[in-house]
Amino acid sequence: MFHIQAIIGATITQLGPNIFVCFSQQGVYPVFISYYSLIETILVISLMTIRGLWALMNIRSISRIRVVTDLSVSSSGVTGNTNPNSSKDRQLIFMLLMNIIIFTLFSSMLAIYYMDEQIT
Repeated sequence: MFHIQAIIGATITQLGPNIFVCFSQQGVYPVFISYYSLIETILVISLMTIRGLWALMNIRSISRIRVVTDLSVSSSGVTGNTNPNSSKDRQLIFMLLMNIIIFTLFSSMLAIYYMDEQIT
């Protein structure tokens, strides 16, 4: 609901036949959108980073738990792999890191553009 104001705050201008350009209104509106975009980007990136670190700590705490196998019940013998999910954990951490990096790159571009527009 918050972004519905973008329809009201924009002006569509016709430069030529079949050539339309969308501009935002002058005044307080572009300043508000610039700062809102910057705060939203910083907030979302920091929340993603905090949740990613939290997931990483949970994965590391799970990997410390050792399951004691009962050798008398096991017919196949003792396997040498004590942590079978370590490769999956590494893949999850890698995907989480790539998600944060890609989101940061693409979402910060609009905030950087708006701030540059305000400065110049």
